Amino acid sequence: MSTEPCRTARSLVLMTRPPGVEQGRAEPLIVWMSAAVAARLRALGFEQPVELDTLPGQWWTILADLAALGTVSEPGCGFGRTMASTEAIASHYCLYWREIVAGPFERAEDSQAVFLAAPEVNVAWLGEGVTVVRIAPWISRGLSERGIAQPVPLTRLAGMYWVCGMGGGWCSTAELESRIRRDPQTVRITHGPFDCEEDAQYAFDVMWESPE
Repeated sequence: MSTEPCRTARSLVLMTRPPGVEQGRAEPLIVWMSAAVAARLRALGFEQPVELDTLPGQWWTILADLAALGTVSEPGCGFGRTMASTEAIASHYCLYWREIVAGPFERAEDSQAVFLAAPEVNVAWLGEGVTVVRIAPWISRGLSERGIAQPVPLTRLAGMYWVCGMGGGWCSTAELESRIRRDPQTVRITHGPFDCEEDAQYAFDVMWESPE
């Protein structure tokens, strides 16, 4: 397949679909994006239209023509969901209809990650593939004091420890993520993060001695 249409890849811009423009309608130089993604980009300092090449190395959840995904040979037969880098959108997906529905993510795997976020933090741009656990104000402050922005994927907090209430004991980040993936509704993070297991155990012991 010719890559002629991608010679203008540097001119691709991200925009939300105007009212009345149906999903599936492609524009050669426009990559449609959801309102949630647009809001996230605005929070990062990007106003529409956003030039795609100003976001190198980022990852996005996109809906793309099935032909772009290799499922069918002819374009226009439907669309599917996939992850794509900024560079892939500019070089491959620009040949087909595509629309960004989540992102940007720093890593492709973050689109399926477990995230921590305070209740007031906007997480709509993360899309449907992630799990979000809302955290208490004091935990949020602790993350901020460490310079950690929210929402934050748990994988970025590897090697740390947490207390999960009187019934949950203390655990590592890896164990915490495992518990959340099994049943997020039963996990309650009450203290953390701690740099070492001893500190988490001490916080748990103190909680037992002074539960109020």
